[in-house]
Amino acid sequence: MERSDRQIERERKRGEMELQKHREQMELQRQREEREMQKEESQRQLELRRLELEAETKRIELGSKHHADGAGPRPSYATQRPKIPPLNDPSQVDLYLERFERHATAFGWPETEWASCLSNLLQDEALSIFYH
Repeated sequence: MERSDRQIERERKRGEMELQKHREQMELQRQREEREMQKEESQRQLELRRLELEAETKRIELGSKHHADGAGPRPSYATQRPKIPPLNDPSQVDLYLERFERHATAFGWPETEWASCLSNLLQDEALSIFYH
């Protein structure tokens, strides 16, 4: 009997070990699949970004060609809204105007268009002062 009990115990332990090994293999497989999904998502995001940049480049090239030869409509600089918030604190006008000027220069806006672009960003009292 004692031998039979030992044999049963060994088989039980072997079964537990096989079960544990199977669980570990399943977990490794799950981790591999998750990494693969993340990799595919990253590749999709990169491809999307590449396409966006390509489209933006083409848009800029087309705009440059139209304006270089004088053909096509004039660009609406006022619609290329600066990525700066509207002026809310009138006491910060100097800093705000410096920031606007840097932005307009970086975007290559002609100085003749700056006033109309700036007027889109002014509010309340600042806008009232601008028009007087």
